[in-house]
Amino acid sequence: MTAARVLLIKDDPDILRILKLELQEAGYRVSTAESVMQGLTSD
Repeated sequence: MTAARVLLIKDDPDILRILKLELQEAGYRVSTAESVMQGLTSD
């Protein structure tokens, strides 16, 4: 089964890192961005 993919957008890099690790441990594939514009252009 393919893991669900999540895009996290948060301007605080410490919180972004913690959330990413938690979601990865829960089995999600996680992409991150520090701004909405960066998130819209991520793949």
